[in-house]
Amino acid sequence: MSLPFARTLRALEAERYRPSLLALLVSMGLVGLWATWFFLAPMTRTTTGPIVGTTRRGTVLTTLARDAAASIRRGQDAMLSLQGPQTHAVRRLPSTVLRVTYKGEEARVELSVEPSAAASFHRQEHLTGQAEFVIEHLSPAAFLARTTGPDFRPPASASSPVPR
Repeated sequence: MSLPFARTLRALEAERYRPSLLALLVSMGLVGLWATWFFLAPMTRTTTGPIVGTTRRGTVLTTLARDAAASIRRGQDAMLSLQGPQTHAVRRLPSTVLRVTYKGEEARVELSVEPSAAASFHRQEHLTGQAEFVIEHLSPAAFLARTTGPDFRPPASASSPVPR
């Protein structure tokens, strides 16, 4: 059974659009917040390498793969995460890159501990821990654009047929 046209128009005129309009505005606000985060939020890209020892001058040595060390420069800040010999406590000490040397596919980075933290840093023969280097700061949008850039190719295993 169909409704008369006049009753349909009356039903439409009586309809209130406030809840729908409010939901639309809230949704647009959330999308705006997400877009702001997506294009402006800084993401920090880091690389780490194990500490392999210390020198006589009191500097710390770490090794990295050659491609991972390509963006590390002299004077760059780094953070040392040292593990104590008797305890499992980790101390974080700020440091600075003194030099980067390449030997084959490996890079050796020499770090000096910041003077403010040097008082708590004791030269140890068997120093364990990691050195962390900040490579760059990117927004999520820039990271996505770089990841799926013009030379993006899906992994070979995803596109190749499965042997039977």
